[in-house]
Amino acid sequence: MRIMKARRFDSGMTLVEVVVAATLMAVVLTGSLLVYERALRDWVWTDQYADVLDNLQIGVDRIVGEARKATSVTVEGEGRTLALTKGGDTIKYTYDAVHRELERESQPVTTRVITAVNFSADVAYPTLVTIELSGRGPRTREVSVRTKVYAGAR
Repeated sequence: MRIMKARRFDSGMTLVEVVVAATLMAVVLTGSLLVYERALRDWVWTDQYADVLDNLQIGVDRIVGEARKATSVTVEGEGRTLALTKGGDTIKYTYDAVHRELERESQPVTTRVITAVNFSADVAYPTLVTIELSGRGPRTREVSVRTKVYAGAR
């Protein structure tokens, strides 16, 4: 009489092994997608933040360059307009709240990011002007660039 031996090694996987493997794979893929989505969101935010900061810095650099050549500085319109006079010519920088732009003689210097402009002249030093530009992108927080410059300081 022959006794049949049970096979110990079957080829293939059991249903439990397949379910465990599928669950582990789903967990790993979900985690990877969450990390990717967060990294993409952070990249977009950083890109917009850098764009706003670049726009503000361009505006400040342009004003500082012309203020250093100016012979006199006048702040008008509650700190929203800066008039620089050089050799009889006057250049005005004005904040356009509707278009969110800083304008030089009605031509935009920055693009649609400015939320506030503040020019102020020091009473004790009439040629010293403080320039502060603030801006914000579609998904960024408020950022400000501030500097002081002496008119006529080359």
